Amino acid sequence: MANTTFFTQEERAILSQRGKDAWNNLSEEEKQARIAKSKENNHQTPMTDEQRAELSAQGKARWEALSEDEKAELIAKSKANNNQTPMTDEQRQAASEAGKARWASLSEDEKAELIAKSKANNTQTPMTDEQRAEASQRGKDAWASLSEDEKQARIAKSKENNHQTPMTDEQRAEASAKAKAAWNNLSDEEKAARIEKSKGNNKQVAMTPEQRAEASRKAKDAWNNLSDEEKAERMAKTKAGMFKTA
Repeated sequence: MANTTFFTQEERAILSQRGKDAWNNLSEEEKQARIAKSKENNHQTPMTDEQRAELSAQGKARWEALSEDEKAELIAKSKANNNQTPMTDEQRQAASEAGKARWASLSEDEKAELIAKSKANNTQTPMTDEQRAEASQRGKDAWASLSEDEKQARIAKSKENNHQTPMTDEQRAEASAKAKAAWNNLSDEEKAARIEKSKGNNKQVAMTPEQRAEASRKAKDAWNNLSDEEKAERMAKTKAGMFKTA
């Protein structure tokens, strides 16, 4: 079948908005009934961590078995289906504000329900040091196998996706002042809650002086093992991240 586009981007946007409006006009009971019906139709069955890991391994094996042409074709098809359209800074800001407004309009119970659902969907499983090392090595090997043109293309795509825009000294100072003002406006309870959440997300564990020294030595050894090109690339990426704007 020929690869044709039935709807234009404008038509898709109109249809999408109509669907959102129709959903928002439903009562909570109607929404829950539709969700339950959708789950029933999809025959969604909760999976164990072992089942998810097995499915993931099967998917990776199928991908590895594909030729480079087949992989490229699937990637191109996925991009076409996603209809990814770059957004302007103004559009991103408007979308961000709309999302914040929707979140603010939710009740505490609705927020808690969405947070719990998000955690359940992510089903993040902690990795052992050996698994992390193995994953890191696979990533390094995959990067090393790319040609220089492929590496440059990926770096350019990453920058484009991150929308990294250099900031002036004045903009950085203004952003810092806004962040400090926002922090100062929080109650002590809110500050404490954010600090605890940050620690939980970072999985910060107190280290002994010996552990810090060992970690520092490993980091230095890892840095010294990098080529000059890899060091320059990491430094450039770090600088870009420092001057990244939302």
